[in-house]
Amino acid sequence: MKIDVNDPRITAFALGELTGSEAVEIARAMHSDPRIRRAVDEVRETASLLHGTLGDGANEFLTPEQRKTVRSAGGGPVIEDIASGQVPFWKRPAVVGIGAAAAVAIGLFLSQRSGHQPQPRDLADGGNGMDWSQVDMENLSSPAVVDGSGGDVAPAPNSDPESTARSVASAISEDTDRYRRELTRRINQQDLQSPLPMPELEEADWKNIGSGSSSFEVPVASGASSWPLLRRYVTERKTLPPARAIRIEELVNHFGYRPPSMLKGNGLVADFELCQTPWNPATILLAVHLGAASAQPPTAAAVVDFNPDNVKRARLLGYAGVKPGMAAAPAGPGKLSRSHGNYVIYELQPNEAATGAISEAATLVTLRLGTQPEDLLNMTGGQVQAWTAASADLRFASTVTATGMLLSETSARGKLDAGELLSMVDVIEQNDLGPFPDARGEALELLKAIAALLAQGE
Repeated sequence: MKIDVNDPRITAFALGELTGSEAVEIARAMHSDPRIRRAVDEVRETASLLHGTLGDGANEFLTPEQRKTVRSAGGGPVIEDIASGQVPFWKRPAVVGIGAAAAVAIGLFLSQRSGHQPQPRDLADGGNGMDWSQVDMENLSSPAVVDGSGGDVAPAPNSDPESTARSVASAISEDTDRYRRELTRRINQQDLQSPLPMPELEEADWKNIGSGSSSFEVPVASGASSWPLLRRYVTERKTLPPARAIRIEELVNHFGYRPPSMLKGNGLVADFELCQTPWNPATILLAVHLGAASAQPPTAAAVVDFNPDNVKRARLLGYAGVKPGMAAAPAGPGKLSRSHGNYVIYELQPNEAATGAISEAATLVTLRLGTQPEDLLNMTGGQVQAWTAASADLRFASTVTATGMLLSETSARGKLDAGELLSMVDVIEQNDLGPFPDARGEALELLKAIAALLAQGE
């Protein structure tokens, strides 16, 4: 059934308020109908603009009571009448609803700002927060390690499910602006002539799909030191950092992305998307954006299941392990929150029989947040887009991933080189800088400088 572009469910979906079969219906429509995708993007961009303008980039959340008041103020008009194309834009119910909700939100926001400033808290330690200035640099810059953060799905022996749930909630639920600011400040102060000792890394290898290896638990957290370190090397020393200092997942998750809203279940919320790999026409990229649906600990992990009938092998881009025989950096302080959601990219290779001829109905991958039917969502061959038709988030994240692959000297890079990287940057500059002109624009300038340094090496 064709969905009207003024359907109020589109607004609810974009803001993460739609659940169940209706959310799945809008998600599928978004992938197949450019009009719906543009409508969702417009709502999310507006919400992002309001957050950035009113909050100055800070995450000061409303209380459950305040959130209920906002929803009730804007919910009535949206639900009572479905807008038609004949109604002036400013009178459409969705616009009226958003305006009323925004008015209430502004009042609550201003009253909250005039009172106390909420302090960052850690879900796992009862809200005490972390004094980052008291954490030593070696711990501060070590990769985030969270139980069940990657690899084939297998229950850990003698694992404590409650402890794991708390650590996962801490990793994906908390904003980490203070942590990132403190880390950047420390890196800017340290002498790059004597960088911290970093162990040599071993990239995640391809895994053959089938024979019990078709499921992958989605990582829920990443560290944050690679991007500020990379920026200092390139801007101050006009050189590239050592390969062992580059962690792809940290580069990708240095940036924020639109909140996921496609699938909710068991305390998690997720989006995922498929597109052709720009540096290898024989493979496909899968992006999974994972976040927390609430402040409560999740009751299940997010898992991607690859269909062995159509996928030959897959690999996680980033999350490199320490090479055998090398001492790992010490783990950071317990209960750290190091992720504002986690954006994860996999590369998958279709079976030879399916390459170039994947049927539109053939299931490639299933994302599951639990065991119930409403906790599952399939992605089919018909949802594999060209890279240039993918979302702005996926284009940007995959370009940053490509940069990390070049810097960390990842194998199996296809045709990826400095020239290909510049071509990807050019597409983004021409099409995607509207919603995020500052952070992403500055990042692309750095990527162009990196490409120039790489070209010198080539």
